[in-house]
Amino acid sequence: MTMESNLDLLQNNVGKHTEAAAVPESTVQNDNSVFIGEALNDDEKLNLLMTDTKPYITILVGFEGYGKTSFVATCYHILLTDGGIGEYKFCDSDTLVGLERRSFLRRFNAAMESVPSTTKRTIRGEAHLLTFHLSKDGKEKITIFSDHSGEDYRTYANQKDEIKNDVLIQNADRILFFVDIPSLLDSKFLRMTEEYKNLLTNMKSAGIFRQQTKIMLLFNKIDIVNDDTEKERYEEKKKVLIPIFASIIGINNIQTIELTSNNIDKSDHLKSLLQDIAQSDSIQTWIDNNESDLDWVKKFIKEQ
Repeated sequence: MTMESNLDLLQNNVGKHTEAAAVPESTVQNDNSVFIGEALNDDEKLNLLMTDTKPYITILVGFEGYGKTSFVATCYHILLTDGGIGEYKFCDSDTLVGLERRSFLRRFNAAMESVPSTTKRTIRGEAHLLTFHLSKDGKEKITIFSDHSGEDYRTYANQKDEIKNDVLIQNADRILFFVDIPSLLDSKFLRMTEEYKNLLTNMKSAGIFRQQTKIMLLFNKIDIVNDDTEKERYEEKKKVLIPIFASIIGINNIQTIELTSNNIDKSDHLKSLLQDIAQSDSIQTWIDNNESDLDWVKKFIKEQ
């Protein structure tokens, strides 16, 4: 079965999942793919994801429950149902199972909002790399999302040297820092602030914040900020948090965006961000700390 047939099959089922169902364990494999379709757990497997340009890498950073997995699932839903974003057509993925499973988790979480204890999300050590193949005017490009678990980032915050082993984040084109607005507004604010301070400090020490890397602060679950009192508290907390990021990262202005990552009906801001990611090209000079095959294009072509 061809990739187009796979996407057609999935598109025909979009909108039918109004209730939570079993997590999909498998899906039809692309005949041309070397992957089963689950998210990838080995950064060096990305050497096989080749086009004539470097893949564009977006890293989703945040702790447990901050909405990273819902964000990826909503991006996938938009690309699948609309056939693409802006001028780019969604034409392929090496990780359809991983995307479908995250899409299920988004629907499950929405259906089980009143039962927080059963909410599912990306778990520690789980495969985290997800790919979208996009095409425009006959030219294909790959966009990669890294959806590490919140526990992984807590480890990065507490153990300074761990992040140095994360090949992908060292070569990120864009880093999205997720801020959980409910945590921002309640007693978890101080803990979140301290954890992000530790994480940002370790990331800076590892040389993550390069001049070419686009940094964005994503305030998620904005739909809970309703009345004037909450809006005032929200703005006050933002004024505390944003300078912390700017100071540690070492930039004057950080671009911010507000959205609710699991809300398909109110996804205009997310769509704008997804379109910006889709039309962006990688301009990073690759870091190869471990002398592994990180220059995907040159080394892969040379080997072939």
